[in-house]
Parts: sequence; C-alpha cells; structure tokens
Amino acid sequence: MAITWEEYRDVLCQKLEHDFRLPTFANRDYPIKALTSNDRITQDPEFLKHMKKNAQKDLAIIGDAVVNFLIYEHFLGENSLKNSKDLNTLRETFGKNRTLHLVSKTLSVNLKNYIIKTDNDSCWEKGITCLAVYFEALVAIIFIQHGIDETRKFFQTISFFENVKKMFETN
Repeated sequence: MAITWEEYRDVLCQKLEHDFRLPTFANRDYPIKALTSNDRITQDPEFLKHMKKNAQKDLAIIGDAVVNFLIYEHFLGENSLKNSKDLNTLRETFGKNRTLHLVSKTLSVNLKNYIIKTDNDSCWEKGITCLAVYFEALVAIIFIQHGIDETRKFFQTISFFENVKKMFETN
C-alpha cells in the first residue's frame, strides 16, 4: 500500500518538531515542500499534484537570507572584527553552500533522516553542495512558521557555529 502525501507530511513534521525541539508547524505542507527531492516530485503523481516544482528553491532563497542574518548577528559582537570585510569573510565561510552541505551531514542535523527522496537521489552520497538547498529551505520554513527566535534556537540545537568552527579547525 502506498503512503499518501498526508502520511508523509505528518510523519515528517512530527519528526522535525521532536528532533529539533520546534513548536508545531501550523502549515504542515511547508516542511514537506522544503525536504522533498525533485526526483520524488517528478516520479510520484501524489507529490506532483500537491507541489510546485520550484517550491524548495524558492524557500532556499529565503533561508539563505536568514542564514546570512544569523551569521552577521552572531559575529557582530566580536571584538576581533576590524572592518566589514572581516565580517563578510566570516559570512562567506559560514554561509557558503559547501559549509551548509557539510553541516547537513553532521550528527546534530543529519538531513538524510528527513529528505523525502527516491533511490535515484544520490545527493547525500555524491553531492558536494546539494544539501545546502535542503538546509536553507529548512531554515526558511522554521523562520516563516516560527520567527527568528525559534530559528536562533534551531541553530543552537544543532550547534551550528560550533560545528562549522570545528570543520575549519580540522581542515
């Protein structure tokens, strides 16, 4: 028996809410739109009839802006910043797609547990930056549904800044 859109949606929302300590999503379609691969959308009529094909990319644009805001906010208070160039360098380091892709693979995020995909989606195994779009879309739905304070809490829950700092210390 095939699992329906509604069943996927409810399971995904409950998992996100529990694992990332988020309030209940009022619009339960946002998480599934953010975390469903285009491969699933094009192959499964149940998904195709519910989704706009570029919904994830549209959400990722919002998520990118929110990620950049949180990076700026986090580092603005540091005395070591001498000028806006230093701040922009930090934003480019912490917010670039490769970084977000790697954060998505950390144990504290592990987006593989949430992406609704088909067997043809090899983003997790072979992708260099493709998980960044999923991460940014996730950030967008948290921001849209719950505001900036819950988005900050999400960054704390996943230890975003600590994880990125460790990545760059070991490389």
